[in-house]
Amino acid sequence: MKAEFKSYLDEKHREILSNHFRHSRGFQPNTLKEKLLTLKLEAMYPDFPTFEKKMDDITKSVVEFLKYPPALFELSKKKMSATLESLVTFRQKAWEDEIKWYKEAGSHSFNRYLEDTRSEEDRNKELYFSLLLVDKDYYGYK
Repeated sequence: MKAEFKSYLDEKHREILSNHFRHSRGFQPNTLKEKLLTLKLEAMYPDFPTFEKKMDDITKSVVEFLKYPPALFELSKKKMSATLESLVTFRQKAWEDEIKWYKEAGSHSFNRYLEDTRSEEDRNKELYFSLLLVDKDYYGYK
C-alpha cells in the first residue's frame, strides 16, 4: 500500500509540474511553491480518501481486506487508540484554528465551514489508514 501511495505522490508531483509549466510557463512561482508544499503536507499526513479514489484494483483489495476483518481491525485499533485520540484532537484544533483565521481575515468562504457528517467509525477508519501510510523517510518528500 505504501508503494502505491509513493507512486501516487510521484504522479501527482509530475502532474503539478507539467500543469504549471503548461499553463503558466515560468510565471506564478509562488503558486507552484504552494502546490508543492501541499504535496509535501500530503506526504507527511496522507489524505486517505483522495488516495483511495486513485488506487489500483490490487491495492483496493488489500484495503478491503484490512477494513472488514473485525478482529484484525479491533486489535490494531486497541494498539493505536492513544495515537488516534491525539490525532483527532490535533485535527479538531487545526480545524478550529483555520476557521478562526478565516473569520479574522474577513473571508466569506462558507464552503470551508462545512461540518463533517461522517460517522465516528468512518472517521476512525480514515485515520487508521492514514496512519498506516505515514512514513517519514519512505516517500522522499523532505
